[in-house]
Amino acid sequence: LTDVSDDVSLKLVKTTTAPVEVTVAADSAAVKTAVEDFVKSYNELANYIRTQTSFNEASQTGGPMQGDSLVLGIQRQMRAMMASASSASSVFGRLGDIGITAQRDGTLAIRASELDNGLANLGELQKLFATDGATNADSGFMRRFKELGDVLLGPEGAFDTRKDSLQARIDRNEERQDQMEARLASTERRLRAQYTALDRNMGQLNGLSSAVGQQLQALSNFYDARNNS
Repeated sequence: LTDVSDDVSLKLVKTTTAPVEVTVAADSAAVKTAVEDFVKSYNELANYIRTQTSFNEASQTGGPMQGDSLVLGIQRQMRAMMASASSASSVFGRLGDIGITAQRDGTLAIRASELDNGLANLGELQKLFATDGATNADSGFMRRFKELGDVLLGPEGAFDTRKDSLQARIDRNEERQDQMEARLASTERRLRAQYTALDRNMGQLNGLSSAVGQQLQALSNFYDARNNS
């Protein structure tokens, strides 16, 4: 059965002997769990970025992504998005209106009572999260995060571009290493050849020096013998 109620379809699976009462109601608990899961995932990403870009004063070492423009840009966009307003709902204009607030460390916290107030008005809460507006200003926050994710993770997105750039730098570095190793090997061969030639020359000079010494000694002996006679 379709169109029994807006957006509701029923599938009949067997015949009953008594009337069956069907109640259709919004599942506030599932919506609350989804909101809590979003905050948890956001905080995991925020903490990861902070760790990767931080500087440890004690060890004087920085995270592997310290100063990386792409990662810091994502961090700024996330924080700016959480602080922005939306006209998607006439009741809730910011995430803070339903109890989702930013902390000093960049993570999010939930004020339970305010979230419960938001869950009591699921229609407006849905608009705040899921409205697909014509502009960013009148779009829901989950739409905004999805668009940000598509820009970053999609084909030819920021991460693909950065990955290709880093891979190109790695390839160039490996090529330079190969060239350097080839030059070092050539230099080593040349120096070894020079050392071998020098060693050979030294041997010849030593032989010549020995021969000259013998000749000088022979001449000295000849003159000594002549003078004595």
